[in-house]
Amino acid sequence: MPKWNDCNLIAFGFVMGAVMAGLVISTMAALDGPVFLGNDGRLQWETLVTGLSALMAAWFTVAHLKQQLRQTEDLAERAQRQRVKAVRAILPVALSQLTEYATTCIKTLYALWQYFETDGSLNRSRADLPALKLPPVPDDVLLLLKECVAVMDNDPAAAIVELISHLQIQRTRFTAYMSRLEDHPRDGGNALKRGHIDHGIWDAAEVYARASSLFPFARGEMTFSFALRPDVIRYALASAGIDNEDEREAFADKWAQEFLARKAAETERRKVKTLESPQPA
Repeated sequence: MPKWNDCNLIAFGFVMGAVMAGLVISTMAALDGPVFLGNDGRLQWETLVTGLSALMAAWFTVAHLKQQLRQTEDLAERAQRQRVKAVRAILPVALSQLTEYATTCIKTLYALWQYFETDGSLNRSRADLPALKLPPVPDDVLLLLKECVAVMDNDPAAAIVELISHLQIQRTRFTAYMSRLEDHPRDGGNALKRGHIDHGIWDAAEVYARASSLFPFARGEMTFSFALRPDVIRYALASAGIDNEDEREAFADKWAQEFLARKAAETERRKVKTLESPQPA
């Protein structure tokens, strides 16, 4: 709803004054007051015309204000629609960059995967041990996603919020894995394990899947779903060069188990929060 400016408020004040004047005159006339009758009992046409003119002026002014408000609202809605169209038009580009980013992360992590022993420890004796490097995410991608959240409807906005949230978590974990690989603690308590790499791989695959789920919406398709699908997780792994089907299935299964556990924990937190919230009297 647009805010009224000073001119609107002043005009509205005059309108209300005119309306009140008209109401007073009409009320007194209904009560057989002397508003329209002079001392001689004759009808005072000047007073009657003044009251009717005030009412007419009030009606026209209110109608004009309502028209102005409708025009302002129409302009605001039109600007909002244009804004949505603009960000939606370039959203596929941002999503493509995110899927490429996720694929690069999977490739980088999987390249290190073969250097682990069967017990999950990293074999650091090999001279060709690769380093972990976190791929950058272009700043304009994050800015566009935040813009989408500001202008999109509830479901698309919620899906984009989930994407941003998981992307931040994935990058934080990836950075922690880099630190574990570089520090190489003597006691092994903070050492990089194969389980970390597994988690990092399916984390990146989920970024891929979340970005992919938004493509149909971004392209303007009539039907779409933001649900995460295991087949998209498998496709992300295959796109990153994990050709062994058994390995892909193992990663996808681990992701599904972790995802379900995460959802169950989230549901439990919501229940606890609902029970702890004050109930209305």
